[in-house]
Amino acid sequence: MKGRILVSDACRGAAVATIRSLDRNGYEVIAADADPRSPGLASRHAKHRVVYACPRSNPQQFIEDILAAVDRYQIDMIVPVTEQVVLPLEAYRARVEQVCRVPWAPEDAMNTVRNKNLTFQLAEKLNVPYPRTQLVDSIDEALLHCRSFGWPLVLKPSSSHTLSEDKPVQVWSVDYAHDEDDLRKKMKQFEGHCSVLLQEYFPGAGVGVEVLAHEGQVIRAFQHRRLREVPLTGGASSLRRSDPLDPALYDQTREMIKTLNWTGLAMAEFKLNDRGESRLMEINGRIWGSLPIAIAAGVDFPTLLCELTLNGPPDKSLPTNLDYRTFVHVQNFQKELSWIIRVLRGAPKHPVMKMPKRSAAIGAMIDLLRPSYRFDILSLRDPMPGIRIMTNLVRSACQAILGPLQRRKQSGRDPGYARTPIASEKLSNQEPLAGAESLEEAQAK
Repeated sequence: MKGRILVSDACRGAAVATIRSLDRNGYEVIAADADPRSPGLASRHAKHRVVYACPRSNPQQFIEDILAAVDRYQIDMIVPVTEQVVLPLEAYRARVEQVCRVPWAPEDAMNTVRNKNLTFQLAEKLNVPYPRTQLVDSIDEALLHCRSFGWPLVLKPSSSHTLSEDKPVQVWSVDYAHDEDDLRKKMKQFEGHCSVLLQEYFPGAGVGVEVLAHEGQVIRAFQHRRLREVPLTGGASSLRRSDPLDPALYDQTREMIKTLNWTGLAMAEFKLNDRGESRLMEINGRIWGSLPIAIAAGVDFPTLLCELTLNGPPDKSLPTNLDYRTFVHVQNFQKELSWIIRVLRGAPKHPVMKMPKRSAAIGAMIDLLRPSYRFDILSLRDPMPGIRIMTNLVRSACQAILGPLQRRKQSGRDPGYARTPIASEKLSNQEPLAGAESLEEAQAK
């Protein structure tokens, strides 16, 4: 055994891919998540399972649960998968570092990639193209600058996640405004809470250049392209493909990593149009959602990250490894279903983007059956996470269908039902799953 690794966010496809990869390469894996029904907790590649408090709503208890798990299983290293886990770990960095390792990037570098305004200042310094941008803090400022951009206008929070002492982790998402009234409405959610970058809209395909680096030197590199996204206007990829490294994008990424003196994993996300023009969108300083495509193409970033963190960097005289399989396709089953449903319902017209026709949904259905296409989580070699996904989907569908019927039925029996909340004694008396319990202990309760 090379070491004991705790992998957080076992509900995510990137986490499941990490769990499988590390176990195959000789690590003992502890899968962890806030949801006891998480698919990754069912993987045969997980030696132990841990249920922790929700890191977003209860970060203090989450840390206590993580530290208890570290002590119980003698964990050597934590691999945090999402920003909602990274932020609490960073807030309690001194306590965490006393008991195990975490693949931290330098603090100032992490602050730069987390704050998109600082990211674009870095890009400007290195002559990396990025969308024309204006930082604003209020509705009035946004209205003052919007006329110089044109429509639609991208509203990008300066940070996608924030954590303060008196509040849980807050998540901020990119939005779009199509006119001044829409801008005024969309800015209300940010005003007083989070600075916003007004950006010109740059159409193009989403391209990610992913690297593992040590002190600014790239050790391994990979590139993928988003083929389908959810929502349709842009978001997480439901289908992606491994592409050859674009020399210009790779050089830009390498220069940014070098300037940041970056250590660990990172992904530079670009938009690339049909004319070959590109714009930097952001730098992701942790494991990214499309990680399974890199592993499927032969770039085992999780194992390389653990080797770097636990054993140190390879010989600096060795050249950067740029070899991997290209044109490998990997799908996220749940997001592909969502994409198909959205297209079949009829995508609303967009002032700039070309929305897919309903016939495109047929092609997506065929892709789900292609033997050469892989999935983030579904796997015959490790079937239980996929079975759990199907079970969770059926449960959610039943709740969506039966919930309104039950409410209407109850409302018919009791005219006051709609305006009188019903407390569930069972739920109010249920103990939370805390204390870094193993899944087996949680289920035994």
